[in-house]
Amino acid sequence: MHNNEYEDLKSFIENTDMEKINIDTDKIDYSVEQIKFLPVVPIPDKIICVGLNYQQHVQEVERKPTEEPVILYE
Repeated sequence: MHNNEYEDLKSFIENTDMEKINIDTDKIDYSVEQIKFLPVVPIPDKIICVGLNYQQHVQEVERKPTEEPVILYE
């Protein structure tokens, strides 16, 4: 992805056969401190969130325990 062929990660994912990607991690020559982390997909079609996904949070918000986490999407 060094050639800026894709405008963003979303367009890369939409236009790439992900099963054919081969990343050679031995050639990585930068550290985590040198990376500027941005939203993974800056223009998502859908946002999915998982709520009440661990017991401590369920207790904090005084909700009843559920078998499944709550799925929220827009």
